[in-house]
Amino acid sequence: MTRRELREHIMRLIFISNFNSADEMEEQFRLYCDAKEIPGEELEGLHNRFFNVYEKLPKIDEIIKSSSTGWKPERMPKEDLSILRLAVYEIKFDDTVPDKVAINEAIELSKLYGEDKSPAFINAVLGKIVPREKKDE
Repeated sequence: MTRRELREHIMRLIFISNFNSADEMEEQFRLYCDAKEIPGEELEGLHNRFFNVYEKLPKIDEIIKSSSTGWKPERMPKEDLSILRLAVYEIKFDDTVPDKVAINEAIELSKLYGEDKSPAFINAVLGKIVPREKKDE
């Protein structure tokens, strides 16, 4: 599985988490992986990565809330929120993903899953999270 495919699976699982309780997420993860026929050797990595993001959602949502003027996370389109959550995780908690890559990948996901204005919205929010000097590195 490529990093882009992994990122897309995680974004979809984050989207699913918007509609399920914490108690249901292990089962939802299993159902998702069964439906997508994720090979057994890739399950552990996907599981670890997704649940690392999932456990940090309260912190991630605080970062999003402070960076999205006029938009509370609970009012955002769930697709945009899911993409932002993954990007913020990668920027703030994953040293293996350069900030520029996290932003670019989030914009690409928003073109696939979001509305027409989603790429600009996501870029604006992430632009407030990552200082300009850091994006140019």
